[in-house]
Amino acid sequence: MNIFISYRRTDAPSASRAVADALRRRFGAEEVFLDTQDVHAGDEWRDDVVRRVTAADVVIAVIGPHWASAVRDHVGRAVLDPGAEDVLRLEIETALRRNKELIPVLVEGAAMPPRGQLPRTFRPLTDRQASLVRLESWDEDLIALADAVAARAARFHREPPAHRPEPVRPHANGRTGASRTAWYMAQGSLVTILGPGANAADRAGPWAHGGASLPDTSELARHLAEWFEIEQCSDDLARVSQYISLSDGRADLCRALHELLVDADAAPTSVHRFLAAAPEHLRRLGREAYQLLVTTSYDDALERAFEEVHEPYDLVVFVGAKGPHRGRFVHVPHDADPPECRPIAVPNEYVDLPIDDRLELTRTIIVKLHGGTADLGREWRTLRDNFVITEDDHIGYLTASPVEGLIPVQILDKVRESHFLFLGYGMQDWTRRVFLQRVWGDRLEGARSMAVDPDPDPVERELWEDFGVHVVQQRPTEFLDEVERKLALLAIAPAER
Repeated sequence: MNIFISYRRTDAPSASRAVADALRRRFGAEEVFLDTQDVHAGDEWRDDVVRRVTAADVVIAVIGPHWASAVRDHVGRAVLDPGAEDVLRLEIETALRRNKELIPVLVEGAAMPPRGQLPRTFRPLTDRQASLVRLESWDEDLIALADAVAARAARFHREPPAHRPEPVRPHANGRTGASRTAWYMAQGSLVTILGPGANAADRAGPWAHGGASLPDTSELARHLAEWFEIEQCSDDLARVSQYISLSDGRADLCRALHELLVDADAAPTSVHRFLAAAPEHLRRLGREAYQLLVTTSYDDALERAFEEVHEPYDLVVFVGAKGPHRGRFVHVPHDADPPECRPIAVPNEYVDLPIDDRLELTRTIIVKLHGGTADLGREWRTLRDNFVITEDDHIGYLTASPVEGLIPVQILDKVRESHFLFLGYGMQDWTRRVFLQRVWGDRLEGARSMAVDPDPDPVERELWEDFGVHVVQQRPTEFLDEVERKLALLAIAPAER
């Protein structure tokens, strides 16, 4: 049994120590970690906390009467001072990210704080069953807590595998696209570019308005054309949107897009969920690697998939709406709550994204290339028209400035030094093709890149091959299932364990 106790030093420290002492008597002094007593002088506290939480079977979050207000106050200070470190946030984030058994323990008459009053990082705590430790039944409650800890740890204990499978070597002959993808993911050298086709990944038939899924680009174009009674129906979303904007007005176009994409009660697909689960999957294999995910979709299915599994991410969103920041990207850091939107005024100087000097990500980054819906904080709540969707939008977007003056330098450097996986991304759509050519030129050089398409027509295949991208003729769901199997076979070098 390995137990980690998380608490705020300004909230119920005596009760936290009493809880620790009671658990030590039950499980042994060496099995319970409480930072004030157990961190030795000179320890690298941040690495030590991550290591100890990762090794824990159960994490106890002690919540006293001032816990929520202390959390909110500290988050506010951290926003003002980016160098400030929040130990409690690191503990809770690590526990959620590692899918640990996390038990809130309410002491000194505290109640579970309402979900809406907590920063995003701490909201998943409200989904966990809390234990009460009350003054009037102190001893009985501590015994009940110890029983709950033992039961939780036993229920989720897993025996280690008897043997490790044969590893997949990085340069094995005849590697499949899935093998390459798995290896690049594990090395943190893969950029996944997600198109609206990912919305159709789990569907056997066409999209229908009001159903459980979101439309792809062609389906959205056809539906808008029918909705606004355009006589010549077209699959070209930019063209259809341009017609609607000119004939009915931009406001009506945006209202329709919100109803179909933003307000729709549609779940993320298995493609979105695979990408959200990948960081934890790699951690379980002994690897810490994160992806840069670039999406041209306007909906928030990818973000919701990450929130479902409590996996942190930073958001980088293009602003297409009118205003002082139009034509720029904005950065929403994961640890800013309420969401703090940081305009990237000088892209070739902005270096506050979670990408280190070796171009390795320390957290997932989602780039919304064409704007769309996003939680950008109170200052940006009126940002309803944030869609780069009409022909005029795309032409202005693609020609307004050199690409170095548009995309943050950290993202541009990472993109140009990576391999690529295209999912649900069609090259016959001129808006996507022109953008790729602006970023990489006429051809991807030095990269091993793949586009997954179950049934590419000859024109689509030729466009990909001219661009230097290998076409994998497979359904995205089947391809990602194979990637997951290949990930499980990856060898872990002793130095990395």
